[in-house]
Amino acid sequence: MKACTKCKNNYPKTTEFFAFHKKRGYWHSWCRQCTYENTNKWRNKIQGVYGIYEGNECLYVGESSQVKARISFHKSAIKNPQWCPQKFDFYKKLQQHLNLSFKILEETDNHLEREKYYINKLKPKYNAYGL
Repeated sequence: MKACTKCKNNYPKTTEFFAFHKKRGYWHSWCRQCTYENTNKWRNKIQGVYGIYEGNECLYVGESSQVKARISFHKSAIKNPQWCPQKFDFYKKLQQHLNLSFKILEETDNHLEREKYYINKLKPKYNAYGL
């Protein structure tokens, strides 16, 4: 038996319940069901515009065809700025802020134009520097 580290359920240690990494020779820690659910959470794609805030101050406005995935990337890059060398300075600046929050400002297919609208409206601190 093997316990899934995500759902904590015990399953037989077989390829029916867990994937086996042949090249590296180990069993994956999540069961196939948890892996499937985690992979599919990004399938509910939201296109639109999002903001990064500290309290009421808007620090950054961005757009994406996959807003949830982009926000997730930002959170990871803030913790580890070296993951994104092109924007290392930007993520180092965001690390200095306490209590960051991420908000989806608008769901829209027209996210490039709406991003410009929100940048002009909210005047975010870090968009002005071209970061």
